[in-house]
Amino acid sequence: CRWHHERYDGKGYPDGLKGDDIPISAQVVALADVYDALVSDRVYKKAYSHEIIGPLGQGVGVCEGIAKSVKVLCDALGIWCVIALCGNCPEKGIKYRHTWNIVKIGGQYYHLDATFDNTLGAGAQIRYDYFNLCDKSVFRDHQPLIAPAPECTDAQHFYYREKKLSFTKVEDVYKRALQTAKKGKTFTFHWRGGYLTREVFGELLEQISAAGRERGKSARV
Repeated sequence: CRWHHERYDGKGYPDGLKGDDIPISAQVVALADVYDALVSDRVYKKAYSHEIIGPLGQGVGVCEGIAKSVKVLCDALGIWCVIALCGNCPEKGIKYRHTWNIVKIGGQYYHLDATFDNTLGAGAQIRYDYFNLCDKSVFRDHQPLIAPAPECTDAQHFYYREKKLSFTKVEDVYKRALQTAKKGKTFTFHWRGGYLTREVFGELLEQISAAGRERGKSARV
């Protein structure tokens, strides 16, 4: 309770804690407090517009509302964040503009597209494929920005690499699949061991299936 008004940039109160010095429990309470403030009428303000309430309150929304929600939450926590906007491309079948976020963490800028991750998730599964990406990675399937934005050049701190779920060797996929099968969890990983050809894909599937068999389970891909 004492630290749920601290901010990631150190400008909160009462003790001016910064970054990971803020206990994770206090960060969770801070998010809950911000969420409640956003979607509720209070004596000093009305609830935020429906564009933000949709993603936060009902779990649905278009990319613009989701990007605005991410920015509001980051602003409340003291994490530098802007909204990025790219153009459409009718000749490629892309009818609409798309919106996501750029955040600044540890002095580096990264792309964060919660909308794309939402479309990849299935049921209760949460995906982080578009979490802390560099320019090169995000613009593989995003159109160029239509307004200037900071360059995102750091390719070493995307989510799966930070969580040691980015692999270059098939045997490492097998080892982690064994651990995941033992825990009975979903195994989502990133492959950066060269082109994902049909042959490589088949080998990865076989290693995952073998790990499941060793644990007495059947892998479902």
